[in-house]
Amino acid sequence: MLKGKWVVAVSGGSDSMTLLDQCVKAEMDLIAAHINYQKRDSAWRDMKLVEDYCEQHGIPCYVKLSHYEGKGNFQAYARDFRYAFFKELAMKYECAGVLVAHQLDDVIETYLIQKERRQIPMCYGLAYETVIDGLRIVRPLLSMSKQACRDYCVMHHISYGDDESNFTDDYTRNRIRHQIVEKMSLEEKQLLAKQIQMMNEEKRQLDQTAKQAAQQAGEYLAVDDLLARADGDNVLRQWLLLNNGGKNHSQAFIESLFQRMSRNGNWCADLPDNKRLYCDYGFLNVVDEQLTYSYTLEKFEPLDTPWFKVSAQGTSLQAVSVAENDWPLTIRSPLPGDEIVLRLGTKKLNRWFIDRKKSHKERKCWPVVVNRVGKVILVPEIGCEVAHFTNKPNVFVIK
Repeated sequence: MLKGKWVVAVSGGSDSMTLLDQCVKAEMDLIAAHINYQKRDSAWRDMKLVEDYCEQHGIPCYVKLSHYEGKGNFQAYARDFRYAFFKELAMKYECAGVLVAHQLDDVIETYLIQKERRQIPMCYGLAYETVIDGLRIVRPLLSMSKQACRDYCVMHHISYGDDESNFTDDYTRNRIRHQIVEKMSLEEKQLLAKQIQMMNEEKRQLDQTAKQAAQQAGEYLAVDDLLARADGDNVLRQWLLLNNGGKNHSQAFIESLFQRMSRNGNWCADLPDNKRLYCDYGFLNVVDEQLTYSYTLEKFEPLDTPWFKVSAQGTSLQAVSVAENDWPLTIRSPLPGDEIVLRLGTKKLNRWFIDRKKSHKERKCWPVVVNRVGKVILVPEIGCEVAHFTNKPNVFVIK
């Protein structure tokens, strides 16, 4: 039995009512969470039967009404809405996580959808346990079929409701359910579930090897090394997961990247959350296009940041002589048009980046030091502004 206090997601269907009743019989510490999307008349019936069951068994029940405005993908909206509600409850009442009532038919439906869409998911079908936005999700019913849940409710005299929107083929999942899954015998479902389990174990082993290669590459992935590997597509997928906030990508997207890599040259591709994948001089790197930073120093003091550090010593190309009237200094990320006047003339930062074949990631976060009046007086590795050059520098900024 799962320990601790849990949120149970209860829609009012046979699956979730089975889960709720099993948890009650196991004497678990529970709170029930129900969402009424108000998209069908029977939604109020389902809400009432959940509330009635919880009242009968002394379970705290929390209901949230959704006010969908009809814009965009409702399925995606509904998923985000309910998991935000579950997380809110789990945090408020210090729960270990959320129990959801996905069952065997859901596993098979999800797998067939993944197969139809040529997806390479994190898990084929559905995992027993996962984490969504920091919230622990557990699915205890994955070995029970949909019919078994219905039978359970009938046997234990538990009321449940059917969502009539599931009777149509309007959604891909409904079509696959009605045309394929519902025509399978229990033995066929169980056999396919075992095959899915074996595929996941094989995938886990392959992913581990690819993840190790991705971790060794770090922030910059060499294109030639990737193209030379038999598992290059998986290494790229694992590297993107590590460098792009855990976002998974479709097989079609991965294949499109390999086509571009095979043609050589520099290029970029958009990623979720305002990030972009750059291919710079034979290396891939992920850049947060919204990344900017700015630090203000009223006086000299050591400082260590993810992008630079301020020190009392360093090399000549990291050094600058700062006078009293230069303070406060600002150390920031580059801006369009930045340039610095050196002893040998004016140097534009962007031109220097290109000449030195710096990646877009480096260009985005390279430190620029400006004085009180906004004049660029130092760019590490390029040098300091001519009027701030002496043989006794007092500030060093190290990239």
